Amino acid sequence: RCLHIESNALSRLDGLEELTELTQLYVDGNILENLAGIERLRKLRHLNANDNSLSTLEHVRDHPSLQTIFVRGNRIRTPAAFAALRTCALLTSLDVAQNDIDDVTVLDEIKSIPSIELLYFARGNQAAGALEGYRHVLTSALPSLRWLDDAEIDAEIDRRRADAHLRGGSERELAEIRTIRAEREASLASEHRAFPAACAEFIAECSA
Repeated sequence: RCLHIESNALSRLDGLEELTELTQLYVDGNILENLAGIERLRKLRHLNANDNSLSTLEHVRDHPSLQTIFVRGNRIRTPAAFAALRTCALLTSLDVAQNDIDDVTVLDEIKSIPSIELLYFARGNQAAGALEGYRHVLTSALPSLRWLDDAEIDAEIDRRRADAHLRGGSERELAEIRTIRAEREASLASEHRAFPAACAEFIAECSA
């Protein structure tokens, strides 16, 4: 069910079609130019193909089981090369860092994958810096996102800040930050006020 064949100078994934129960495949550090053969592994859930020579993800199109695709350090750079990811219904984790992507429209393809929970993109891809409000844009566009690059997405704070920034820029975001801070201070003050009564109730229950 799990196969490690890293760093073997593999140029093709021939001969894997008989491994019908395979769920995890690690082929990092080879010389693969495509993922032909992956489409036959219908139970495959986790694919690591970092540091190859991939230029397309077409062979994962309509894959019924893939949840994790890690293809860091390849040559996957165009929107067309990413289009197949939209058809992977169970995809939740994607690493496409260090692919030298400078076309910001690639991010439009990624934004069309609403199931994504974990995404690594910014490192080694100029497109991240070229898109104004990169982190806010992705946080707002991907409702399931919980981790982006090197930081967790706070379900409340980060999404509220992102939505505010996209509606009104930095000033609107700053105002939202102040609102969030005021709400938290009010909540903390309410807890402090309630604490003595809660202690008294606890003592009464213990004495009964």
